[in-house]
Amino acid sequence: MRLNIKQSKFTKTTKPRYDIKFHKPKTKKLIRKPKYPKNFPKESIRNKYLKVIKCPDISESSFKKIISKNTLVFRVNPKANKIEIKHALKKLYKAKILKINTLITLKGNKKAFIKLSQDCDALDVANKNGFL
Repeated sequence: MRLNIKQSKFTKTTKPRYDIKFHKPKTKKLIRKPKYPKNFPKESIRNKYLKVIKCPDISESSFKKIISKNTLVFRVNPKANKIEIKHALKKLYKAKILKINTLITLKGNKKAFIKLSQDCDALDVANKNGFL
């Protein structure tokens, strides 16, 4: 026995697909078991501060500043800011700092002029640390 089913006038046509999309199936995520630690031991604190302060500036003009204005002159990392310089000097030389002025020279080096407090003499700090 055959059923009579009406067919509609409109037949569904599919659009041609021009882009290919492949959906990657979800896979099981395993817990990592590393053979060695990902984070290596941190460098010593002294090395961290020595990256900020390169060396003291040894010139006649810097000696005049040490004697007359109680100011030390250092060459520092060009990317270091005043706060990092101040923190490094406090840790390395144990000096009380009033203010820091910085400038970038024509060669691209950065100089820091460190004004010390009156109770902390710049000449003593320079002699104690051996850059005079």
